[in-house]
Amino acid sequence: MNAKQLIAQEAEQMPEVLLGEVLDFMQFLKQKHRLVNLETMGLSQASLKKDGLSESNNKPLPKFGSAKGLVKMSDDFDEPLEDFEEYAP
Repeated sequence: MNAKQLIAQEAEQMPEVLLGEVLDFMQFLKQKHRLVNLETMGLSQASLKKDGLSESNNKPLPKFGSAKGLVKMSDDFDEPLEDFEEYAP
């Protein structure tokens, strides 16, 4: 019996509630193996980022400043909080 058959046999006997965890682990192993292969081919995370690609799905990474204007900070952001006045010098 080969490894795939043994895994399938074990999966048949496993409770349904555990199969989700098994699937997650199998997907993790595939991703880990993929990253190891990319690094051995010289496609490290740094070189993928340099080309604007993400190692997980090869979609372009967001550009610096692309969220400008989406976040608003209050004018008194750096002011001390009243709750901590007793600890202030």
